[in-house]
Amino acid sequence: MVYIYKKIVSGKPYYYLRASERKGKRIITKDIAYLGNSIEDVKKSLERLSKYKKEIRKAYRNINLFLESNYYLEKVKYQKLKKDE
Repeated sequence: MVYIYKKIVSGKPYYYLRASERKGKRIITKDIAYLGNSIEDVKKSLERLSKYKKEIRKAYRNINLFLESNYYLEKVKYQKLKKDE
């Protein structure tokens, strides 16, 4: 199963496409691709990843829910910062 993983380094978000697979009793996770540091970059990068298109299509619903929820969160945070200045 693939999903988007958000890593925050020095207060900046970085998005990765991550795959998890069960091998025996263990779950192994692996970062497949770096997608960018904004939601718009992530959407563009997902379209360009033809190598993992099959896995992305399987998990499309979860990925889309993640992107849409984070898109509006980023938009609200940006507007709050704008009002404070």
